[in-house]
Amino acid sequence: MNEKQKDFSNCIVLIMGLPGVGKQTVGEALILQTNFKLVSDWITPILKLMGDDEHVMWELDEKGWQKLNEADDLILATITDVCPKDGSYIIPQMMFAEDPYHQIFYDKVLSVVEKRQAHFFPIRLLCDEEPLAQRVQAENRKQSLKTRDPELSRRRSSEQKVFHSQHANEISIDNTQKTPDDVAKIIIEHIHTVFENA
Repeated sequence: MNEKQKDFSNCIVLIMGLPGVGKQTVGEALILQTNFKLVSDWITPILKLMGDDEHVMWELDEKGWQKLNEADDLILATITDVCPKDGSYIIPQMMFAEDPYHQIFYDKVLSVVEKRQAHFFPIRLLCDEEPLAQRVQAENRKQSLKTRDPELSRRRSSEQKVFHSQHANEISIDNTQKTPDDVAKIIIEHIHTVFENA
């Protein structure tokens, strides 16, 4: 793939998955291989103002959730109204199939895509239950106040499905035995394939 272009214009990649699946890590691998910018962790500074560990999110009241929603809106509005029109962005986001908030977030991202007239690539990132339970315990998740509870991860794996966008460009990638670089290359190849078939 070295001979293929990796400077993409006006693309948005939405990486969806359960906590610990590697959304952020895959995004970091993608920005090393392309000109994408990674849009992530914008809520962590807000959470750190309100608490010191991963439990803060589960203890938020209505006002706290409102501020997180406002942060979402500010980030997405910046991409829509301020960022260069030829810029390309990766948005990693925990997204469950049956969660109304995640549907709302998806609709907000889709609105950004439509306003920018961007190329859109929803990516469902999947992982087997036990490897996922191991991944959530990673020490580097602690600094972002991300959940590190393996039992919660196992419950989510058995009870929750990753959001399905039904978008024509959506693909699902099982990264149980893949490295972040492997997944990044699959995404890049997918984007090329979509452009070539357009």
